[in-house]
Amino acid sequence: MDDLTAFRAAVDPSVLAAAAGYQFDPWQREVAVHATAPGSRLLVAAGCQVGKSTCQAVLGVWFALYRPQYDVIVAAPAVHQSTALITTMRKICRRADVPLARDAATSLELAESGEKIRAVPAGVGARGYTAGLLITDESAFISDSAVSEALAPTLAAVPGGGAWVATSSPNGERGWWWDAWANGGDSYQRWHVPWNMCPRLSQDFVEHYRRTRPRHVFAQEFEADFVSSSRGIWAPALIDSMFVDDDELPFELPLMREAA
Repeated sequence: MDDLTAFRAAVDPSVLAAAAGYQFDPWQREVAVHATAPGSRLLVAAGCQVGKSTCQAVLGVWFALYRPQYDVIVAAPAVHQSTALITTMRKICRRADVPLARDAATSLELAESGEKIRAVPAGVGARGYTAGLLITDESAFISDSAVSEALAPTLAAVPGGGAWVATSSPNGERGWWWDAWANGGDSYQRWHVPWNMCPRLSQDFVEHYRRTRPRHVFAQEFEADFVSSSRGIWAPALIDSMFVDDDELPFELPLMREAA
């Protein structure tokens, strides 16, 4: 990047994306800009192939360049998923003329800032790191315990709380990511990105997929809708409705008499 481009990129990650040959869609630019705010917590429910990983990869390089105090941590359910993001980040660095001091399969170190981008397992292997930016890919498939015991604490010591960008295709109405989406309130900003928000997807392919797959599969994978698990007999909402606190009962339960 020339000096002017680098200056503009410092305040707008989409400029870095363009320098690497990626033209952000409007939702990607919104996510990228909001992610730069201290303490941001972003949830992106997105269909397949709409560009969520590209957006995260650009943000990873951007934070490493312009917020170099803390590492960028990348986690996903499987190692090949997190290292795939590292591969995209490596490509962004090469295309945007961002030199690397070190280049490994699971980590990058930028020559200019000395900042490290690390792919870590979504489990105990993430313990001990401090993240200025935490990226979780396919977040709905990461276990609750991995998030609460290893990933979320990486942000604890960062002034302002660091930034967390959690993207995923939905995985039913269960798990920490669904709970954050449905019940997290103002703690999170949310983006819903179905397939038709991405101009690069083939409508013919999507229509063929719609016709040849079960309705709930298409709704989840391409429309990014949360659907109840097809493997269960009862809907989660019906099960939840069976349980209430005592103080919510519309009547008093009679006291049991002690046996004589």
